[in-house]
Amino acid sequence: MSAGQQGIKRKAQPEGSSPVGHDKKKIKIDDGEEDNPGLEQSKIRDDARTHDDYTVAWICALEVEQIAAILMLDEEHPRLPQPQTDHNAYTLGSIFGLNVVIAGLLGAGNISAAIVVAQMVNTFPRLRFSRLVGIGGGVPVRTDEGYIQLGHVVPLYSTTTARPTQENFEGPDSWLPPPNVLLNAARQMSIVRQLAPTDSLVAHLQRIDTSRRQLRRYRYPGVQEDRLYQPDYVHLDRATSCSQCGCDSKKMIARDPEDRDGEIGADGSVEYIVVHRGTIAGGEKVMRYDIERDLLARDLEVLCFKMEAAGALNDFPCLVIRGISDYSDSHKNDKRHGYAAAVAAAFARELFKHMPVDEMTQCKIPESVLKQIAADSRFVTSTTRKAKVFEWLAPPDFSTNYSQAYALHHPGTGRWLLESERYQQWKSLKDVVLWLHGGSGCGKTVLSSAIITDLLAAS
Repeated sequence: MSAGQQGIKRKAQPEGSSPVGHDKKKIKIDDGEEDNPGLEQSKIRDDARTHDDYTVAWICALEVEQIAAILMLDEEHPRLPQPQTDHNAYTLGSIFGLNVVIAGLLGAGNISAAIVVAQMVNTFPRLRFSRLVGIGGGVPVRTDEGYIQLGHVVPLYSTTTARPTQENFEGPDSWLPPPNVLLNAARQMSIVRQLAPTDSLVAHLQRIDTSRRQLRRYRYPGVQEDRLYQPDYVHLDRATSCSQCGCDSKKMIARDPEDRDGEIGADGSVEYIVVHRGTIAGGEKVMRYDIERDLLARDLEVLCFKMEAAGALNDFPCLVIRGISDYSDSHKNDKRHGYAAAVAAAFARELFKHMPVDEMTQCKIPESVLKQIAADSRFVTSTTRKAKVFEWLAPPDFSTNYSQAYALHHPGTGRWLLESERYQQWKSLKDVVLWLHGGSGCGKTVLSSAIITDLLAAS
């Protein structure tokens, strides 16, 4: 059976029972998974559960990520009271015997993530760590598992490969590393997956019934939708897809079909989900330009970009899990978000199976850490606002200006100059300045981007 075709099997509910999310009923989900001793921990009367029973936070930035997270629950619990200072909307439940708090962000970026974490740990004082699970922009480089491609997963394993902050992005040197209990569970999970005849992550994908109209966006979009373009080829219209925009297929980078060997079955269904161990960069801006992506990826040695990571990782132990939805370029398309969110959620669910329940339920965040998290939320809010002011006052980002200007090109823009004898003569000389002058708005920046593109192609 292909991924996404089997629906969630729910035990029959008594007449008059409420739908998912109602705070008076318990929803049981039975997907036929193997027994787990920790499941006894979840067999507590609904009215007996307290805030202290929840040990894991699952944080999502987007609605598409939060829905996938909820569908990974074995059981959904009734809501619990919240202090007036906590404005988060929570979904409570359990996975493989561990009680989980799922929360979404009202907005993207570090401010929103820091505030959500601060309020969450105040309401649920026995939370041990969090997981920031969702989509991210990948860097198309080769790892030990092959080239990073759409639909692959990148969890944050490493905390030692990044260098100092650049261009509003942070590498994980500035974050609290994932706790050993998570790293050990991830290692055991990797070993079990390699020895198993079938991929358990694909089985978790089948919990999402993509035959339902509301969940169709979680379907695997197919290899044909995985398009990687040359770094200097810019998508002209963000509001349209590459097909609608007329992106030149000749500008696509050809990939070896063997890079997908074992991932996709003969019928086009998903058989295996590739996981790349590496580093994720977080910041306050969306990565949209190929050249900027490659420069930062080289300097920070990262495999993936995401906006909210830094705000959630300052002092609260956290594991970031990203499903690759685009290549951090101008060709990014929201239609790929669903499947990327689903594979990230499937990875997060599988990780629960390999975590020690007893160790997780006998833990508490020290009071000093709680105070530091609250202080950090205020600090992140203040410093981020200051950073935006400094960014506005700072010199222009030439790589971004180049990409934006090149996106305004029409076919043949600047050819009159690039093919001229005078320009060709200038290209053959060394240490000679090319001076473009003209009135405001006459097209100097766009023409400059054409010249840069020509020089890059020649080199």
